[in-house]
Amino acid sequence: MAAADLIVDDADILNSKEERQLTEMLEEAGQTMGLDVVIVTVDGLDGAYIRDYADDYYDYNGYGPDGVLLLIDMDSRMWWISGTGAGMDIFTSSVIDSIGDRMESDLKEGNYAAAFETFIEEALHYADDSFDVGGTLVVALIIG
Repeated sequence: MAAADLIVDDADILNSKEERQLTEMLEEAGQTMGLDVVIVTVDGLDGAYIRDYADDYYDYNGYGPDGVLLLIDMDSRMWWISGTGAGMDIFTSSVIDSIGDRMESDLKEGNYAAAFETFIEEALHYADDSFDVGGTLVVALIIG
């Protein structure tokens, strides 16, 4: 786990209780998955593309080599999920789209804490599925 903050609410869309609860969830999810799981909110991307901003934020803010980051830009009302290391293998485009579909209604309604909880729960779900598939492949290779 990284020493960096797992939730960075620069857009100030969460209250302190929500931040504490989400931080606990992020810590537990990260320990379970062996990844840094990060949520960042901003009020603008300083002219960058959202994908580049998310990738750079993860890379340059002290997180581990394996992780996933959810970025919400309140200025453009856009979101992005970026995986790195083992996170890239788990969080494929189809997985990211599925997670986005699950968060969409809460994001549209301004229920950001609920959307972030969904992100964490879905990340755990897909990471668990990914590990199960890997174990199955190992057993199949051994038997073969």
